[in-house]
Formats: sequence, C-alpha cells, structure tokens
Amino acid sequence: MLPISEWGLVHWIAFPLCIVWFITGFVLFLNFNTVIKLRGRSYTAWRVVFYTSWAIWLILILGPKYLQLIQSWF
Repeated sequence: MLPISEWGLVHWIAFPLCIVWFITGFVLFLNFNTVIKLRGRSYTAWRVVFYTSWAIWLILILGPKYLQLIQSWF
C-alpha cells in the first residue's frame, strides 16, 4: 500500500502528471502544431500542456486540504 501522508499522496499523483507535462512540452517545443490523440479525439500539444499544468497546480494546491477531509471520514 502507498504511504498516505499530507504530501505523500499528493506527490504520488502529481509526479506522473509532471512526467506527462514534460514529455508533452518537449513535443510542443519540437512542433507547435503537433496533434495528440486521446480517446479518439485530437488535441494540439499546447492544449494538452495547458490542461495538465492546471491539473498539477490544482493537485498541489488543493490536494492536502482534501486529503485531510477524506482522512477525517475514516
């Protein structure tokens, strides 16, 4: 089982997102109009970078607050 602490869970989630953001950012750097297909839909690379960067930000900012709320239920 993964270690659950205030920052532990946040980093278990945010770390893979950071990797995705880095790879997508590199693709964006190579070709601005690169198209990435996710679930049958096409997105430009800059759009994927934008969405993942917001997801990382939300997890890092709101993650500890909601983790405490979830832990209080148990």
